[in-house]
Amino acid sequence: MDLGEEVSGWLKKQGPPSHPNWKKRWFILQPHTRTVTYYKNPKQAAKSNKKGAIVLDESTILVLSASSQPKFQHSFALRTPVRTFVFLALSGSDKQRWTLALRGVLAKLTSPNAASSIPSSYNNNTTYYKIHTPHTHIRTYTHTYTYA
Repeated sequence: MDLGEEVSGWLKKQGPPSHPNWKKRWFILQPHTRTVTYYKNPKQAAKSNKKGAIVLDESTILVLSASSQPKFQHSFALRTPVRTFVFLALSGSDKQRWTLALRGVLAKLTSPNAASSIPSSYNNNTTYYKIHTPHTHIRTYTHTYTYA
């Protein structure tokens, strides 16, 4: 099954609730292995010296808007059974590139024909996370979300 092309680039990632600071990381979405791997920089990626990986499966939810605050307008999140990963793209086009690629992989995991049925303008997701204060963990205060 073709799950799409590899996508790579810079994103900011918020740390876990115990350390919710933002780190700029080099990310690679590898559709064939269903993982998003992140590195300190592209040189570390070339050496396969990863900082971490997120396994995408049928239970992963893509949240298209992770904050209602203007300074986080390019944010999105991946909800897994283990943790919610919150990301901040460097631009609107970067956010669109990442979310479209992730949406395609996740849709094909649940149904081989589902990715083609998702409109490219789909953006009505309203789950938000508190991501503006570094000393509080990520808490959902709106529980409306859709599967991507």
